[in-house]
Amino acid sequence: DGEYLMIYGPSPLRYATSSDLMKWQAKGMLDEGKQPGRDPSLLFFEGTYYLVTCDRGAICLSTSQDRQTWDYQGEILGMAEGVDPESPTLVRAHGTFYHFVCGWNGIWDKKELAGAYQHVTWVYQSQEPDRFDGDRVLTKLNAHAPEIFQDQEGNWYISSVEYPVRGVSIARLVWE
Repeated sequence: DGEYLMIYGPSPLRYATSSDLMKWQAKGMLDEGKQPGRDPSLLFFEGTYYLVTCDRGAICLSTSQDRQTWDYQGEILGMAEGVDPESPTLVRAHGTFYHFVCGWNGIWDKKELAGAYQHVTWVYQSQEPDRFDGDRVLTKLNAHAPEIFQDQEGNWYISSVEYPVRGVSIARLVWE
């Protein structure tokens, strides 16, 4: 509809809209169905908005058809004991859903290149956007806070914050 949506937080989540991606108008708190969390990520697929956020030890999901009314669906992916999720990203590609999420085990290692940030991203795959098996890791990547996106020609890319160098790094993502 020519209007862009940005969701940000931590909880309570807020949202803003823009018609040009340059000027944003804050709209207030998002009624995300009382979904807890932070690090929101949004996927639009077949008329439904899928909002994933991090909560303690799990990724949670809310859905909406109109971006105004949200239905909390609950946890869709639990993390290993002692690991809190960071920066979830839900992607639809090649007829299936992928969930990229990094985790933090509570250890602050200042010797690492990225300081406190740990650069481990797990990738999960599912035929449904609301169900991922935490025991079935598709692959593990050296990346932190990944964002997955496509250019106008359909090429896929992944970004990583603070790894392998300070700032934001972008690399071509090849699906195999």
